[in-house]
Amino acid sequence: MSSFIGHSLAALTVYGFNQPSARPKQLWWIACLIVIACFPDIDYLVSALRPKVKSAPADALSLWVSNFSGASLTTGEHTIRVTHSILSCLILPCLLIIILRCCGLRRRRLMVLSLQAVGAGFSHLLLDLLVGVTPTAVFWPLSTTSLTLPFGILPSAGRILLYNYYFYKNLFIELGVLVPICISVYNIRGGLRRTVGQISLLAILWTISLGFMMWAFSLER
Repeated sequence: MSSFIGHSLAALTVYGFNQPSARPKQLWWIACLIVIACFPDIDYLVSALRPKVKSAPADALSLWVSNFSGASLTTGEHTIRVTHSILSCLILPCLLIIILRCCGLRRRRLMVLSLQAVGAGFSHLLLDLLVGVTPTAVFWPLSTTSLTLPFGILPSAGRILLYNYYFYKNLFIELGVLVPICISVYNIRGGLRRTVGQISLLAILWTISLGFMMWAFSLER
């Protein structure tokens, strides 16, 4: 899994792709996206959201994803996180979209905010999958088969303890991957100008991010 800070950065990155123009509501909307991006981890507080499921054959869609990506499948008796599925990651964004619609938002602005809400929701699932450690029941409730990618370009969040060295190390690596990407998005949101300065900055940022991805990839899993 990724850390709360990592998921918050992902929400800020999604926000930067198409920034809303209404200044007074920016902080409120950023807060909403961060809540959406972090919400699936509520299962740490509610154990009922982490049920143990019985052994069951893999479904056709999970098998296709496994064949396409090389992901390993967990079909035996295991614990799943029901908040970490495509359907669950859509619940909060859809509720927010309904609220926005009831508040009178229409057309392009509603579409932009809707895409950001959905993007923030899916960002949580994407980041956790890219850790490549914890089996994830992506297609729950249609299937309890869990997938694990055969690689990881993000570190797993260490246990939050002041004296835990691995917590700080993994957080540092995670920030090294995500912060340059976030800065890149905000740098080009006004358009790719193709100036020497902008291209050089983007090259440096992506080199840093790729370097930290390789570090995360080399970690023992």
